[in-house]
Amino acid sequence: MPAGLIADMLAVTLEFFELPVDEKVRLLPPGPAVNRGYAPVRQRGARPERMRAVYVAYFDALARLAGTLMSAFAQALDLPEDYFAGRTGRAPNVMQATDRLAT
Repeated sequence: MPAGLIADMLAVTLEFFELPVDEKVRLLPPGPAVNRGYAPVRQRGARPERMRAVYVAYFDALARLAGTLMSAFAQALDLPEDYFAGRTGRAPNVMQATDRLAT
């Protein structure tokens, strides 16, 4: 995982939570079935503008890391390196940000 990407993800998250509440509430999820968007205090952004790009890059890097770890697990178990490749990767992954980063 590139250290610069981690720092960028944390910085854009802090930028988002520094926005006025009236801007953030425009990003409330349309209903309980949608698990993305802004949620004030214990609920679940377009600004900052780069937030989506940074989060997607970070999420993709985490997925690559997971693949690398699964390959290492397979090898440690004396299984083929790609043993878990077709058996994982279908989970409904969700990434959430919290404004607790600043504290």
